[in-house]
Amino acid sequence: MALKNDGSLNYGSMVLEFTGPAGTASYVADNVKINRPTFKIESRDHLNRPDGKVVDDDFVTGTATLKWGNARAPQNGDETTIELDSAIGEEVFYITNVGLQLEKAGLKMVEVAIDKKYNT
Repeated sequence: MALKNDGSLNYGSMVLEFTGPAGTASYVADNVKINRPTFKIESRDHLNRPDGKVVDDDFVTGTATLKWGNARAPQNGDETTIELDSAIGEEVFYITNVGLQLEKAGLKMVEVAIDKKYNT
């Protein structure tokens, strides 16, 4: 539970600014989920017994529900810069999939998939 909430932003939300060919727009992002998986490389000897393994970071992906009023709709390729973890610092993410846009009482929302941009 939030210690203090002035009502301007729902608890668990963040404002993200996305930039793309169509311009820049701000959205309220709810249910932001970032996945930081790993991958394994395993090796076996000539008798098929395990003899080594390497585990390393895999590609970072995520999802979010974006909400907006009069801003333009988000599009594939739009980018945003977020600092989710101070130890990692700022990361650039871009939209890879835009779901079905829904509207309720003038508030539009859409589920998007995002991928981390590397070598920025």
